[in-house]
Amino acid sequence: MGTSLLELACSLDLEGKYPLLAAFVNHKIKELNYKIYTPAKVEFFDITNPAGFRVYQRSMIFIMQAVVSKLYPQQRFHARHAIGDSIYCEVEGKTEFSTKECQALYDAAREIAEQDIPITREKLPTEEVVKIFAERGFDDKIDLLQTRQRLYSSVERLGDEVGYFFGQYKRLRDEFTGVLTGKGRSFGGSLIRPEATGFGAVYYTVEMLKSFGEDIKGKTFAVSGFGNVAWGTALKVTELGGKVVTISGPDGYVYDEDGINTPEKIDYMLEMRASCRDKVQDYADKFGVPFFAGKKPWEVKVDVAMPCATQNEVRMEDAKNIVANGTKFYVEVSNMPTTLDAVEYLKENGVIIAPSKAVNAGGVAVSGLEMSQNAMHYSWTAEEVDQKLQQIMKGIYEASYNAAKEYGMEGDLIAGANISGFLKVADAMLAQGAV
Repeated sequence: MGTSLLELACSLDLEGKYPLLAAFVNHKIKELNYKIYTPAKVEFFDITNPAGFRVYQRSMIFIMQAVVSKLYPQQRFHARHAIGDSIYCEVEGKTEFSTKECQALYDAAREIAEQDIPITREKLPTEEVVKIFAERGFDDKIDLLQTRQRLYSSVERLGDEVGYFFGQYKRLRDEFTGVLTGKGRSFGGSLIRPEATGFGAVYYTVEMLKSFGEDIKGKTFAVSGFGNVAWGTALKVTELGGKVVTISGPDGYVYDEDGINTPEKIDYMLEMRASCRDKVQDYADKFGVPFFAGKKPWEVKVDVAMPCATQNEVRMEDAKNIVANGTKFYVEVSNMPTTLDAVEYLKENGVIIAPSKAVNAGGVAVSGLEMSQNAMHYSWTAEEVDQKLQQIMKGIYEASYNAAKEYGMEGDLIAGANISGFLKVADAMLAQGAV
């Protein structure tokens, strides 16, 4: 299967003043996700190495390309030439930038950088790469490719340019099977895909509450983040009779005692996300609710805690707050939001934990539903997709709960998710001849 350079670096515990950026593998620069399958000479480097500085510069160029595409979709971005340690860049049609515009560029770049979006590389026939660059007006890159006379060339991307990918896939394969999800509605996408992770998490929570003799109606929820996942969560919790009282950002959290439960409030979450300011204080300023700078929402007394933001956002101190507040249910919506010691502390103190590996399956589920629609050359209504998602999440919960019960760990949803997942894979392997 090979070993990635990042895995190798971690195993060697290579810590320095600056993070590793890439490595020389047999004297050729390779990114950290590059996998080694045979013995090789590897030399890692950081930004202090000239090669590392070039890697960093190239990454920043990708970010600026994405920023300009977002803020100035009608203009093209060009990285021209080096000026000392800097790169001279141009935005077509822009001869100067106001202070406000510069701040918007900076804020948008920070947002993209903090999202940690991977830069991916794909090898395509050179003629295809030329067409990609032509569409984007990268004439200088086309000139370079034409001088190299290679059959295949690499194209790198920051983020998910799914429209292009799917269009090219259809053209090259001459088929419409929908192997790429998250597409626009005009070319095979599904309704409620942006809301799906949050919706699915709430449906899982509903089933969890039922099995413990509880009801979502009247329950209070602490939610972190204010992006798509938190937005979808707040929308569905409100629809089903619960009340979300917190959202958070890098700057702190807000507490809305009345609930984030009106169309104006919920829609404003989308507006905040689109602003690129990445400040949840904007919500507090608009609706006149308390804002707690530099703090997390887990200090608020609620019935259900639902982290929807980042990995490892809930640590031991947060877990102690959750327990002290008497919060009974802890639902992981984002990927691995809880440190291991915090998980153990919550379990030891009787908090019922719903693990992210089961809870946040809603996004993947609706991607599967999108592929099904493509295969049938059909498009379901939002209500139909939502109903199917609800049934999927109910099935996921029941499988987890029943597996834990069968193996003597009733109520342990973490163990149940692990067991049910293993059994599903094992059964499939045995059915296909694995021994």
